[in-house]
Amino acid sequence: MTDSRLVIPVPRGEDDEPPVLQVVATDVTEGLAVVEVRGDLDTLTATGFDRWVREQLEGHTDVVLDLDHVAFLASAGIAALIKLRQEAARLGMRLHVTGRGNRAVRRPLQVLGLETIMELRDDDARAVVAQLVTSS
Repeated sequence: MTDSRLVIPVPRGEDDEPPVLQVVATDVTEGLAVVEVRGDLDTLTATGFDRWVREQLEGHTDVVLDLDHVAFLASAGIAALIKLRQEAARLGMRLHVTGRGNRAVRRPLQVLGLETIMELRDDDARAVVAQLVTSS
């Protein structure tokens, strides 16, 4: 993955409406990738998100999952994030999840008691990348 993109459009929407979900995965170094998520992670988008992101992760040791621009996080999206966390652990990959400053992400995870399990970080994605690149 050098720079891959997933776009899930608005169903039967107007051409000028922004997509429901946009995900961009970018390689920073050979083993480090950033996956930026924008929009709604819900029943409509979670399955496609899960499948696509898992394909993009192969061969990476660290992945920064940037949830700072998620507008809505539903239970299906939370389930996809948990599966992603489990898959990363199975593959020996470190998943760094940002988005604690985003209430749309933080609040549902807090309510379900998953904030610590997901290891939701305060730092933005750039800060996490800088830390990882410096420590390598």
